[in-house]
Amino acid sequence: MLVEINDKIISTEVFSEEFVCDLSKCKGACCVEGDGGAPLKESERVLIENNLDKIKPFMNQKGIDTIEKNGFFYEDEEDLPATQLVNKKECVFVYFNKKNNHAMCSIESAFKEGAISFNKPISCHLYPIRTKDFNEFTALNYERWNICSPACDLGASLKLPVYKFLKEPLTRAYGEDFYKELEKVDAEFNYFENGDLQSMFDGASEDLIWSSPQGDSLTKSQWMEGMKGWHGAFENFKFTNRQYYPGVDDTEFLPDGGVRSYGVWTYNHKETGTEFETSYYSVQQFNEEGKTAFISEFFDFGSIMLGLQ
Repeated sequence: MLVEINDKIISTEVFSEEFVCDLSKCKGACCVEGDGGAPLKESERVLIENNLDKIKPFMNQKGIDTIEKNGFFYEDEEDLPATQLVNKKECVFVYFNKKNNHAMCSIESAFKEGAISFNKPISCHLYPIRTKDFNEFTALNYERWNICSPACDLGASLKLPVYKFLKEPLTRAYGEDFYKELEKVDAEFNYFENGDLQSMFDGASEDLIWSSPQGDSLTKSQWMEGMKGWHGAFENFKFTNRQYYPGVDDTEFLPDGGVRSYGVWTYNHKETGTEFETSYYSVQQFNEEGKTAFISEFFDFGSIMLGLQ
């Protein structure tokens, strides 16, 4: 289950799973557990190498000793740099807070104190999202790890999706426009579900083309009237089992920048109280401003009409 935004392919779990780090319970275990150091971009490796003397005052002695013996990085199985480990456990840049014994990052601390101009490696900042670069795209996947169960519990209690928790590093890594696209993918269905139709309308271009379930090609104003009609007749909308996939062209079936959405709508008829459950599929295309320019929706409209008789 994937979403394509520009040259990024994103797992839908980034939208559906909820996550907020809970250091009071995990104590920074992700910096200690595992079988490898933090993956580094080559640019990050160079930055750390050139600023190591400024980072060392924030490190503990075991980390400094390890660096003096083995260096601060090694090359992994794919010949890519990763931070060195201390005795095959914590990252070489970890130190432990004296007050609560939480694992802390000396690079991050040096950055926050103004000693250096860059933050911790983006692979750490983005966790629990893991990235992998391919020739034509970058994949972003949600990684499940049992040591992060407190973060899943806290995220669920706060109802905060992974991508919202990681707004800062996602923006740092890929830019503000990319993050706004992430928000747009998930927001439109939430707007309709919550009855915030004006926000939904504001996200559509003025020359929007709506291909309705009946097969008509309609304008934005007709689409707006249609959405108002649904909320006038029905209530308690919920869109579940959401799945987002890259849109594809009609000839070579290659990603075209659009989004295909699948899910199940549940709702009640206001007048009779009749409950409905409708399988749903749509295709959306966006213009250069990121606004919805085309929507094609597919669901069994006839069954809904029969259910009202």
